[in-house]
Amino acid sequence: MVYAEENGCAKSLFCKVFKFPVMKLILVDDNLSFLEVLKFFIENKLGHQVIAEANNGEEFLALGNIGEAEVILMDLIMKKTDGIEAAKKAILRFPDLKLVAMTMNTEKAVKDRLKETGFKGVISKNEIFVFLESILQSVYSNKVEFSEIIKSTMGSRD
Repeated sequence: MVYAEENGCAKSLFCKVFKFPVMKLILVDDNLSFLEVLKFFIENKLGHQVIAEANNGEEFLALGNIGEAEVILMDLIMKKTDGIEAAKKAILRFPDLKLVAMTMNTEKAVKDRLKETGFKGVISKNEIFVFLESILQSVYSNKVEFSEIIKSTMGSRD
């Protein structure tokens, strides 16, 4: 197993303090600019490996390496096949997938639907560069995780 500090992640405070393994991630988002920035952040700032990218749920489902991903970050609103539908289909094929939804929508109904679908976490796109590493580590460790902004928005309605 390769650990983050062995893979150039020494820039990250998380890597300096904790010895977490380098994760293999798949990114799914139809915003190509966001996808490019997110990939750069994950690989160069967090020290993880992006093993595949897809621009919609249909492209994601056609990937040959879905089962190799340790965490999948997926946008919910995409053309062709959205994130919820893609997640349902992927989980049927790979029941142990660790999916994290990326969204701008912080409504309680969305949280409930994500849990029912099988997502292990959700992160607001507005806070992704602040909370992503801690959410990745939690989900990788088999914990269900929601970003702070979504916790605070939804917590008062539970």
